[in-house]
Amino acid sequence: LVNHPVDLLLEAFARLAPRIEGVVLVLVGGGADLSDLESLAGQLGIAGRCRFVGRVEPIAVPALLSLSYVTVDPVHDELVARARWPLKIVESIAARVPVVTGDVGDRREMLGEETAGLVVAPGSSEALADGLETILKDSFLHKKLVRGCQIQAAQHDVADLAQSLVAFYEQVRGK
Repeated sequence: LVNHPVDLLLEAFARLAPRIEGVVLVLVGGGADLSDLESLAGQLGIAGRCRFVGRVEPIAVPALLSLSYVTVDPVHDELVARARWPLKIVESIAARVPVVTGDVGDRREMLGEETAGLVVAPGSSEALADGLETILKDSFLHKKLVRGCQIQAAQHDVADLAQSLVAFYEQVRGK
């Protein structure tokens, strides 16, 4: 909970769940706070719609993301959050899965000025719930954001970046 305010996500899901029939929250990851989060889901009345997967091997992340419709990066507007560059956003974009996150640090830029997801007010469970609801209920927007993910991923393709870096070094070395 210190680095990842999953409690904020659970609070947002508690707001969202009554609005969308059948929506399920899958939480991947572990840590010392896992049992506290499971208890919080129970207190919020959403335990039956939450799946706590626990920690998974990094190689399993793409497969889990491929099953997702949208991912969430809950965040408060704090100095540490402003400095972080969340891997989950990069992984989601690479998997062509739109992201909802707080407007903190470089997150808007990571999403391509909101072409690969939505940025909402940080630290607000209501804003997270509203962002999720917007994507879940608007299939046209979802398709547009998936396309934005494709564009963002192509701009950050490792092979292309490596080729550009090599060309840059050759240019500098040649001078």
